Amino acid sequence: MRFKELAALTEIADVTRAVCQTHRLPLALTWIPWGRHDILKLGDICFWWSAQLAIERKACYADEEMQGFVYACEQLFLYPGLGAAGQACETCLPSFEPDVKEKHVSVYPLAHHARKYNLNAAVAILLRSTGDDHIYILQFFLPILVKESSEQQDLVEKLKLTIKQTCKSLTMVSEKSSIRKQGSKVSKNNEKIESAPDPDGDMFIICAGNKR
Repeated sequence: MRFKELAALTEIADVTRAVCQTHRLPLALTWIPWGRHDILKLGDICFWWSAQLAIERKACYADEEMQGFVYACEQLFLYPGLGAAGQACETCLPSFEPDVKEKHVSVYPLAHHARKYNLNAAVAILLRSTGDDHIYILQFFLPILVKESSEQQDLVEKLKLTIKQTCKSLTMVSEKSSIRKQGSKVSKNNEKIESAPDPDGDMFIICAGNKR
């Protein structure tokens, strides 16, 4: 692993820990591009993107009860369009899931694990390393007692502020991007996607897939 990547993952570990401890979140996952790559253009910047996402455990944060869920995530690759992290990967916009437990495994392969660990809402946010333009997707799970939409959105805005305050060499990605595919295409599911602006003026993807 190159020094810049190691430094970025160390910083992300600080970010996930700060967000979870500040806002009492049970779990934060870090997904990284893996496998076959595409070329993604974000504004005037071009960088490699991937058809799969994999967990980077050293940059995750989980309390003792959630270690099993992190292990389950490590056992699979997540494709663009699946779950909050997959939607963020596909759209290059923050993505929000009101209740991951209610997802069907066809649109979120970890849904049965989410039910086992009683996980609720999740938000996925992209971070870009300013040093080498690498992209990382952070997925935060909100406390189970935070169920009302207004409470969830308010907490999401607070954790985004904590991310901005904690990041040093990483920036949040919220700009629409274009992808030039190489190799086989990734199949898309039939999940309905609704876009809504957040208070910062960024687009925010709300996932509304089929229930179990």
